[in-house]
Amino acid sequence: MHKAPAITSGQLGATAQGFSFRERTDLNSIPVVFEGQPPAPLTAYWHEGCAFGSGLPMGVSLPVRIQSGLQERAHFQPDWKSQKFHLSPDGASFSFEFGNLCDAAYFAQERVLKLNFKASPEEYPFNPQLNKSAVDVLRYFSVTLAALEQRGLSIHAALGVRDGKGVLFSGASGKGKSTLAKDFLTVYGQADDVAIIRRAEDERGFDVGPCITRKKTWENVSMPQPAKLKAIVFLEQSVTRTTLERIDSLAAMKLIISEVIEYTKNPLVVSKIMGLLNEVILTNPCYLLKRSLTDKSADEIFDDVLMMET
Repeated sequence: MHKAPAITSGQLGATAQGFSFRERTDLNSIPVVFEGQPPAPLTAYWHEGCAFGSGLPMGVSLPVRIQSGLQERAHFQPDWKSQKFHLSPDGASFSFEFGNLCDAAYFAQERVLKLNFKASPEEYPFNPQLNKSAVDVLRYFSVTLAALEQRGLSIHAALGVRDGKGVLFSGASGKGKSTLAKDFLTVYGQADDVAIIRRAEDERGFDVGPCITRKKTWENVSMPQPAKLKAIVFLEQSVTRTTLERIDSLAAMKLIISEVIEYTKNPLVVSKIMGLLNEVILTNPCYLLKRSLTDKSADEIFDDVLMMET
């Protein structure tokens, strides 16, 4: 485990210039204020679902203020592959670096995220590396904050929603998540790749919603449907017929661990995720689906899952 130095509110931002941008949004009851000069994808990504996973603790009404600035660099060779993460001793604040494209620090007490982007002046704001770092930084921040506050998880899964009931269909690449989501007719295919599980505001169960998906232009995704998580289904393929069977919590935990998105590899963050995962698994029925494309439709499978508990 990394030993992190104490994070001070002046650690970042000294070189950030021209804080002229300010936007307020209360998407999904999560108040956020943007300040500074963020690349366009910074706000776009947040609106597309990033904020869903970083819910505020119960009773907290302060917004997460995101302050961003640009440090211009001449003859800049971008590198966004190397990452560093530091957690404060109290396990609440953290800082991270995305290669040499962005330094970031989150101060829990003030609920402020400071971002210091770096790019060649002639390329801003049309720098593709800068745009990529903006998206990656918010994804990294949202997933980490949600884990530390045990508010939510990002998971590789397709998501089907109808009448306020959500079913996650989780599985590795190639197991059929996108195919299933595409085949929904009366069910809203809300995600085909990554979905978010978030603790409900009333603390009763969990909400589910879409994250970034390959099908960003889907009408289903652009119009999120509020839903409560009702079941988790693990996808397999079958060459004979479609079968659906209930599995116990231990088997479900073994299957879901590899599908949860986590960036830091920090022991405390991982332990927080494991605790929340355990709660999700114990409070929701889990199934193993072996799907053949020759018999049941995606909608029929969705109905079968919900009928298993009635």
